[in-house]
This record gives sequence, structure tokens and C-alpha cells, in this order.
Amino acid sequence: MSKFQSIKLISQPELCDALGVSRYTLERWTRQGRFPKPIKLTEKTVTWKVSDIEAWLAQRSRSRKRAKKRGALMEGNELVKR
Repeated sequence: MSKFQSIKLISQPELCDALGVSRYTLERWTRQGRFPKPIKLTEKTVTWKVSDIEAWLAQRSRSRKRAKKRGALMEGNELVKR
């Protein structure tokens, strides 16, 4: 199998649905540097590499576990002290 055959992309509507967020939230997270950068296929079509999203989710999960150990909570993407 070619290296290129293993690259999987996810569209913005699919990603929004999977994460349960709006496209505006994805755009805001991206602008703030809190989310992987998209790949622009056309002027109006953006996608993300599934591997980048999986890595982001794993990192986010690790961050939440560390925050809970320190006695803090995560609400959305914000750290909230108890």
C-alpha cells in the first residue's frame, strides 16, 4: 500500500458533527492555535487529516487527566479551578 493511500481526510461538516461543535467554533479554535490547521482543498472546501485530529484528541485527554489530578476541572476547553 502506498503511503498516500493511508492518508485519510475529514470534511468540516463531518468533523463538526463528530465533535459536536459548530464550524465557527472550529474556526475560532484554529485561529487561536488550539486546533490543528485545516488543509484547504478549494476556496470553500477545507479538510483535516484524521491523524491530526486523533492526536489532538489524545493530547486533550491527557491534559484533562493531569488537570483532574491537580484538583481542577475542564469546562469545554477552559481550565476552571474548584
